[in-house]
Amino acid sequence: MAVKKIIAKYTGYECEEITNDMELEKDLGCDSITRYEISTAVEAVFELEDIPIDEITGAVTVQDIIDIVKKYTLAI
Repeated sequence: MAVKKIIAKYTGYECEEITNDMELEKDLGCDSITRYEISTAVEAVFELEDIPIDEITGAVTVQDIIDIVKKYTLAI
């Protein structure tokens, strides 16, 4: 749910409106700057380091971001 709150903050959508299968660009209107802001916020909130920038900024869906967070929080 924290990932969706971050995405909601930067897209203007309500957290409840965001589903895991929504595409960041197509469905949520995220441009490259918004995607970068979301990725930076995700890294800060979850205290993630060493994520290749293209991995998180290359995420297509909300679920992709959730999966990246899971991957790197389990690696700690």
